[in-house]
Amino acid sequence: MVFWINYNNTLRYAQIITYFEIIIFIRILKIMTLLYEINTMRVIFETMRNLIVPLTALVVVVLLIMYEFAVIGMFLFGGVIQTNSIAIL
Repeated sequence: MVFWINYNNTLRYAQIITYFEIIIFIRILKIMTLLYEINTMRVIFETMRNLIVPLTALVVVVLLIMYEFAVIGMFLFGGVIQTNSIAIL
């Protein structure tokens, strides 16, 4: 059986690629469920699952700190740097 893809129809080609990506993702999930049966891998998966909530909180705190520094930087340096300045050229 030979599959021929018309590359001129990019929308159809993108749909076919998406189907293949979904199939590959499902196969990877099947392998992950098989790896869960191994005791050592089960410990690793459960540890990763238990770390999701604390890491989410950490990411939120880091993003808030970055946002605060961005606001302070805009307050201190807002309007000082201009794109049509001779010093930049």
